[in-house]
Formats: sequence, C-alpha cells, structure tokens
Amino acid sequence: MTPVQETDRYPEERRLVTVMFVSVQGLNALVERVELDTLREVVREAWPRLESVVARHGGYICKHMSDMMMAVWGVPTLGENDAERAVRAALEIQKTVAGYVKFAEKQGLELQLRIGMHTGQVYAGYVGTQNEYTVMGEVVNMAFRLADAADAEMILIGDATNQAVRGAFQVRKLPQIQLKGFPKPVEPYAVIDTQATSGRARYGTLDNLPTRMTSRSELLSRLNEYYQDVVRSGKPALILVSGEPGIGKSRLLMEFSGFLESNNPSFYLLSARALAQTARVPFHMWQLVWYNRFGLRRDESPAVTNEKFLREFQRAWGRTLGPVPLLEAAHLVGSLIGLEWQGSPYMASFAQNPQGRVERAFELTRELMKRIASTRPTMLMLDDLQWSDPHSLELVLSLLNNSADNRLPLLIVAGVAPEFLDHPCKTQNCKLSDLGQVIKLDPLPANAETVMNAYPNLASLPDHVLAPLVKYSGGNPYFLEEIVRLLLKSIEQGGEELLYEKLAQMRSQPPESLVALLKARLADLPRLARAAAMLAAVSGRVFWVGGIEAAVRAFVGKHTDLHLTVPSVLAEQSVQEGLRLLVKAELAFPRANSEYSSEQEYIFKHDILRDLAYELIPTTYRLQYHLAVGHWMMKHSDPDFLVMAADQFEAAGSTNEAVAACMQASELLKQRGAHREAQMLAERIEKLRERAANKKA
Repeated sequence: MTPVQETDRYPEERRLVTVMFVSVQGLNALVERVELDTLREVVREAWPRLESVVARHGGYICKHMSDMMMAVWGVPTLGENDAERAVRAALEIQKTVAGYVKFAEKQGLELQLRIGMHTGQVYAGYVGTQNEYTVMGEVVNMAFRLADAADAEMILIGDATNQAVRGAFQVRKLPQIQLKGFPKPVEPYAVIDTQATSGRARYGTLDNLPTRMTSRSELLSRLNEYYQDVVRSGKPALILVSGEPGIGKSRLLMEFSGFLESNNPSFYLLSARALAQTARVPFHMWQLVWYNRFGLRRDESPAVTNEKFLREFQRAWGRTLGPVPLLEAAHLVGSLIGLEWQGSPYMASFAQNPQGRVERAFELTRELMKRIASTRPTMLMLDDLQWSDPHSLELVLSLLNNSADNRLPLLIVAGVAPEFLDHPCKTQNCKLSDLGQVIKLDPLPANAETVMNAYPNLASLPDHVLAPLVKYSGGNPYFLEEIVRLLLKSIEQGGEELLYEKLAQMRSQPPESLVALLKARLADLPRLARAAAMLAAVSGRVFWVGGIEAAVRAFVGKHTDLHLTVPSVLAEQSVQEGLRLLVKAELAFPRANSEYSSEQEYIFKHDILRDLAYELIPTTYRLQYHLAVGHWMMKHSDPDFLVMAADQFEAAGSTNEAVAACMQASELLKQRGAHREAQMLAERIEKLRERAANKKA
C-alpha cells in the first residue's frame, strides 16, 4: 500500500531550531533482566512521560531510537524562546528520570541519563517512504555527539544554545572537546539549574538570525585583565566602552558578562540599561538594577514587592554581623527606588532630614556592594549611561571612593556615547572620562573571515563575496547584520541566483547607510506591524501594550494611515497581531516570561529603530498620540510613570496636564521622604509655567 502523503501538513524549509537528544543508557540491559509485564509497564509509562514533558514545553518528538529520543524546538511551529524552553524541558526530564534510576537500582542495574542539545539552522521536511517529518543537518549531529560526550546525569549544550539562553540558567563552561565528525574542538556548557534571578533584563526573541561577536577577543581579554586587577587590589574601577551607534557596545558588555558567568558559577551580575524616556526619573537606573537582580515585577502588589526585596536583600547582605542592622540597610536602600516601609523607625529618623537619608542610603548601598563583592565575583554593568538620570549616576560614581579603609572589589563597566565622556561630574570636579579607563570600539576588519566568524551560515560563500560586505557596512556590526539579513532574505526568496543578483546590485550601488536600511525594513513590514512600531515609538524605546492600545483608541472611528477604522476591541486585537509580526521581524522583543496584557513590556532592538518609527508618524497625529499615552501612564501610581506622563503631555503641548503629572509625582515622592527628588520636580513645574506664560505673552 502506498503511504499516506502528508508533505503539505508542514512546510519544507530551512529553520533555526534547537535539537535535543535524550539518552537513557542501561535501558536495553533492563529489557534483558526484567519480567515482561514489569518491562511493559516501565517502557509504556516512561517514554510517554518524557514525551509529555517535551510537549508541555513546546517541543516536537522527531523519533525514538532504542534507548534514545530526539526532540526539536522551532519546527513545525516557531515559538518565542525555543532554546530556553528546550533547556527547561531537559531539566524536567532530568528530574523525571531520577525515579526510574531508583527503580533500576532495585533490579541491580544502572540507568544513566545523558542529554545533548545544540541550536542552529536545519532542513525541516519529509523523508523516507513513510514521509516522516524530521530535521536534518550538522546541528542534529552536534546534539547527538554532545549527548554521547555528556557524563551521567549531565545536560550538555553547545555554544549557540548557551548564547540563546544566557542569563536564564546556571551553566558551567567545560574544557573544549573534540567530537567525532567535527574538524574543530567545540566549547560545551553543562547546565546546572535554572537561574532564580539573573541580574539582567531578559527579552524574548525568535533568534532568526543568530550572530557571534567577532574581532573583539582582544577587548574581552583587556576587560578580564581589568577585572582581575580589581580582584587583586580590592579597589573599584570604572571602564567606559564607547563608540558610534551600532558599533557593538551592548554586545561587548553582554559577551563579557557571559564570559564571567560561564567561568564563575557564583558570579553576581548587577545590570541595567538607562533610557532616554526615564532620564528625568530619580534613581530609575538603580530601580532597574535591583528589580533585575531581585526578580521584582511592576505588576505585583507593594506587599509582595517589599517581601521579595527583603528576602533577596538578606541573601545579598549575608550573615556577617556589623554595626548596621539588616532592616535599616534594606529600608534605606529600598527607599531610593520608591519602596515604602510603613512604620519604619529608620525612615522616621530622617523625616526632617531628607538629604541625610539619601546620603545614608548611599553609604549603605556601598556597604551592600562590599558584602556582595567580597564573597563572590561581582560586576555592575550599565548600558547607555548617557541616558542615566543624574541621581543614579551620582550613586554609581560614589562607589568609586578609593579610600584605604574601604575595600570594594567591584568592576563597573558601562556602555556610553562618545559625547558623554566629557560629561562634567560636579561631585568629583572632573569629567566622566577622568574617572575610569576608556575602551573605544573600532570598526570591524574588512575581510571575509570577519563575516564567516559572525555568520557561520554564510561560511560556504567564497571570500570575494563576503569581504566587501564589511566594507559596505563601514565595519559597523549592526549595519553588517542588516546587510546579511537582506542577503539571506534573497536566498529564501530565490536561492543563490537571486543572492548573486543582490550582490551585484550592492557592488554597483552599495547600501547608503544603516539608517537607510532600517527605514527600508520598516517600510517593508506588514501594515499592522508598521502601525504597531509607530504607536510603540510614542512611549519610547521601552513600551507597553497598554500605551499602544490607548493610542489606538484615541482615533477609534477616525481614519488614519496607521490603522483601519474599526471598533476598539478589534483594534486591540490587531495590536497583538502587529506586535507578533514586529517580533517575528526581530525589530522589537517582549519581556521574557511575561503574558500578553496591557502591562506587558517590549523593547525596540535599538534606539535608532525607535527614532525612525517615530519619524514615520504624521505630525498632525503626534499630539493626540502623546496625549493618549500620557493619560494611560497617569493611571499608574509609580512616580516614574507620572514623570514619563509629564514628558508625554509636554510633547503634546499640554502644559497644564504636564504640571498636574509633576505635582502628583512630587506629592508621592514627598510621602516617601524623597524631598530632594520632589524639589527637582517643583523646579520643573516652575519652568513649565514660565514657558506657558511666555507663549501667551
């Protein structure tokens, strides 16, 4: 009988996937030793249980081979964070198999679980007379060999998978190993457990175009030398990584923190990205630092947030006794980021001395850092420092006190725009670059090796094809990525023939600029995705679903070129679809492990993208969009949202509403004892009123 043809059920295509092999060694020996009825029970129960784990985590079972199972994430359906879901499945399988290991021990036998996993491009399609849907490629072979090389009870992942899940799990970098069938040694990582709090904000991505950092190994070595100097001397140090937009500042910071993480299981990362939209929100960058490190969330109640903060603060503070009570330190440090402590005697003692409270909180933040850094490798990583609010920057710089009686082995690494290096630091009476070492990022080398190292999928193309790509990009990694993305799209649409047509076109007319390519990418988006990007840009680089929905509702019943004239419910459904398409295009990413709701947070891939999307909004609509987003932000009780709302109203030309937002934020800050911050808002209110009066005049 001819097998049923199912080749149209799923598309045949190249796809980025994560492949996992699960090997239960000893299962065959169990077959020989256990009675048939018992064997049926074990086999019938064990594999279905493992399969259900894979299914719950979004994986697809490709095949069973004796005592081995192969599963894949990314096909036949593509999901967010496929690699992360695969590793979580592996950890659950590890726990599930533990019960069968005990059963085998009672039979005098030994079961050993080994799991191997790798991420990369494969061919997904149908093979054999039975039209079996499966995946094929070197990624499959790598995952199989990693499972074979793993020790008992070990989950071994390749470098590409490690990059995809960085920050979500505790991993240990292992020595390079030579796998059969691979010409070069590979760098494996052993997964230890999930990471309760990673210290970094994590956003979901589909990773359609995985990239590797290239030509920066010398800089990684320099950063590591700086770190080792800090450990040896016990003195804090500031490293400023500077360069043009897209040159790779954020990537270098991420790779270095990942290097320390994988080589030091106890590594303690504190990190935050400053934002233009929060540059006037007091201590916002430090709020992000502690929210990221302690796993705090905006959608939780104040009671839950305080409880989690105290618990994680206590872990960081440690058991060492000292002259400062734990609660005093937690209450004062927490007060800087807006946590309220009703009835706290420590807060009450500074009721008439707000400046003294801030100074004491600075001292206790330093003491907390000393306790953390003295017991484990620690780094404070700050990106886009040029957008830091003044209060946060002041606290960062206060940590650089190098007095002899203050041991603080803390490395502070910050990405910063070149023009900010000359920023005056009033408390130190110098400019920022005088306080630390500056690492200036240069363009990438213009050779084929640069492209091959960054994009292994292009390694099969000849050198004369690859080398010009770096030249076209001016050595800017983000620009190069967009050029490569354009070429890969041509391969998908028409194969190598269209690729070489596109290359010939580039030779005659090289890409004008990164901005031009990104403009073209936005223009090529489906209409809903482009509309979502434009409305998201009203909020800033970081945005929320509710802000977009509010902007949509501002024009319900009116026709604009951003969306159709539709009822609000349908419009809000289109927002979700628009965001899905935006994420699929890898132009914006949702906050990891968050559910779709009005409070769900997203981030544009780069500030350039946000600015370009905003420029697409017709000026006749901008004022109403800013008003709508400002009103949505006013529904939040956090002073940071209120300050951002004031910015929205100011952009909309609504001075009265901007003043009202500042006044509301100021009152909240006064209630929390943050009088200095409230005074700054009072000064802003006066400037807003003066500006309004001048306009009338």
